[in-house]
Amino acid sequence: MIDVEFCQRALLDIRSIQLHYLTYADAASADAHVAAILDGLALLREFPDLGSAVDDPQGVIGVGYRRYLASDFWVYYSHNDSMLTVWRIFHTKQEIDDFAFVDLD
Repeated sequence: MIDVEFCQRALLDIRSIQLHYLTYADAASADAHVAAILDGLALLREFPDLGSAVDDPQGVIGVGYRRYLASDFWVYYSHNDSMLTVWRIFHTKQEIDDFAFVDLD
């Protein structure tokens, strides 16, 4: 099983998701959505190629990115033999602009 690291933007995404559901629903809903994302990441740790390769004809998203659907959220990540790097997490209804993958690190 490989390790997981989160880029700064991915950590902000998780916190934003949590705050959204705390604001518009309740704590149980916020916990359930975050848990679904973390469960998806646990599965990816065992099977990192489970997600699909990202096809980006405009070249905005770098080569080697994959995405995996964890409940209602797309988890964008890359991996090597020892590390799975989570780049961004988006709700399936969220629009992704050209700057979504600019790294803050």
